[in-house]
Amino acid sequence: MRDFMNTMRATGVLELKEMGGQKPYTMKDKQRFANKLHKLLR
Repeated sequence: MRDFMNTMRATGVLELKEMGGQKPYTMKDKQRFANKLHKLLR
């Protein structure tokens, strides 16, 4: 399976930018999560 994935990447079939996925987890996201968790635990 590893060789298969390496081959797919090498041929350009699997481009990370084309695969989609979530945006990076930012500091603002961390703060939002921490604030909601804090409210939940109070």
